[in-house]
Amino acid sequence: MNHELPLGNLPVNFDSLYELSKSLDGRDTLNGIKIAVNAFREAWLGSLLESERRYVSIVSEKIGNEVPEGNLELFKDKFPSVDLENIVNTWTNPTFHSSLRFHLPQQESLDRAKRNPRLARRLEILQMLYHSQGIEFDESMLEEIIRTRDISILPTTITLSNAVMYNLPVSPEKHSEDSFGIKLRKHVVTEVIDGKEYYLATRKTDYATFLVVFGKGESVYCEIGCKDCYRGRETRELQPFLIREQDGTFSRAYFFSPEEQIQRLVELSNTDDRYNGVYDILLSGGEPLKHNNQTIRNILESVKKAKYLTSFRICTGALFLGLASRFFDGELAEMLSSYRDDTGNSVSITAHLPHIEMLTPEAIYAARILNRNGIEIQTQTPLIAGINVFPDSVEKSYECLSNLMRAIKIVTNSRPYKWLHDTENSFPIELGARLFEFWRRHRGESDITRPTSFAKFHPEGNVDLSLPILKSCEKRFEGDEIVYRIPQGERFYEIREKIF
Repeated sequence: MNHELPLGNLPVNFDSLYELSKSLDGRDTLNGIKIAVNAFREAWLGSLLESERRYVSIVSEKIGNEVPEGNLELFKDKFPSVDLENIVNTWTNPTFHSSLRFHLPQQESLDRAKRNPRLARRLEILQMLYHSQGIEFDESMLEEIIRTRDISILPTTITLSNAVMYNLPVSPEKHSEDSFGIKLRKHVVTEVIDGKEYYLATRKTDYATFLVVFGKGESVYCEIGCKDCYRGRETRELQPFLIREQDGTFSRAYFFSPEEQIQRLVELSNTDDRYNGVYDILLSGGEPLKHNNQTIRNILESVKKAKYLTSFRICTGALFLGLASRFFDGELAEMLSSYRDDTGNSVSITAHLPHIEMLTPEAIYAARILNRNGIEIQTQTPLIAGINVFPDSVEKSYECLSNLMRAIKIVTNSRPYKWLHDTENSFPIELGARLFEFWRRHRGESDITRPTSFAKFHPEGNVDLSLPILKSCEKRFEGDEIVYRIPQGERFYEIREKIF
């Protein structure tokens, strides 16, 4: 039986993707979504030059990631009039990926969500995702999650059998509150105009980096939906951006447009002696690459005028977490390369990558574009229980991380950059340190796949961790917590974690 595509030639949002999936698999809507997404991917792969398609295939096979096949034929059987050129054009557009994302926003109650047909569809898919992961849930768990979480999963991620866990909340516990301390009064760089305080950047004491958060309205939103986002409650629970004062109170902050924010930051850094030692700028989340190329171009023009900056980085989830098509047209990579050539400054893409499945064909192709333009890719791998760390098995954890580190070297042509301990403290830091020993001591591993560090976010800065550091540092027990007092140069930072 032939079908017509809902709402025109291709789905335009998640609701039309849902309806389309029913035609592809009437018994399993989630599987129907996967068929559709993999069919779009197949059409796109078929449109690549033979040399590019072969490269993506070779690398995918080398890192052990099977590229699903046969979905396009099934799709064409159901929809024989489908325009393959249209599929390819839309699949290479990041806006299309964003429009098809699974988004279940916070609601006042589970009952209210059930009574809304659009939200009820999303609840159905959420429960299918839980079933597919073997996660037990009940009405009380769903009630708590629907009231406290903003769940967002991009279409390429929802097809991943294991890595989708990176976006699935499985606990009603509250997220951490600004684990990296970017909103502490002593760290923020601001400007006051007509009685309103505008955020420009975060610069920690003695740090040589401006970390820049872009925002709009009263909060900073990111549609990629990492459940362990270091921004904590702000992005995943849509809390407002508030500066934390030294007395524990909070002050409202506002945002300029990204272009004006960077322009003002550069002007300040050029004229204020306090910032002469800052030579690195890192654009961070909300997702900076949601802004178009003209905005990025304007930002780069402003940064060119900075007297002391010699390093420009973009911290993004786009590359590996579902928006790799952001790089496909090559314009962004060429723009960054031209900035490097014009200034002599280093340019890097700092990209989160928690699981090997996220090295999709799209990510491999995008990384190749960046490599060709001489743009370094710095991978940050958050260690998270159930995704790449398994507390009951050091062997399984090591195998998972070893495969990922080796795959990173193959795909990015760069050494893995950094491991980060889970901001939500899902496993003991000593387990992470034990795993890092395989690389630190060359136990079956080479320096080419060794991350530069294993670190823990701390309000005062990154705390470097290793087994020797943890064994030699001071420890004490307070109730159900263990407190580590870890030396970092002339300072000591305290890390608290529950006793597992």
